[in-house]
Amino acid sequence: MITREVQVKLEDHQLTAAMITSFVQHATSFSSSIQIGKNTKMIDGKSVLGVLTLGIKSGDHIILEADGHDEEQAIDKLSTFFA
Repeated sequence: MITREVQVKLEDHQLTAAMITSFVQHATSFSSSIQIGKNTKMIDGKSVLGVLTLGIKSGDHIILEADGHDEEQAIDKLSTFFA
């Protein structure tokens, strides 16, 4: 399992539904399980509704976790999504 903390940097200050959908599509392209979290709440990174409930906005620090045979590629790709 690989875990990475990422600071969110967005021009619009908050993730839109379209951005979340794009993130989830990228996450589902990996066979590894993907978790995303904010504060103490961790959810399935392959769930649009789950990611929406986190209320991620610019400046937040989030945690990305990937577990599986392509975990390194998943973390590298998904962490750049928020930068």
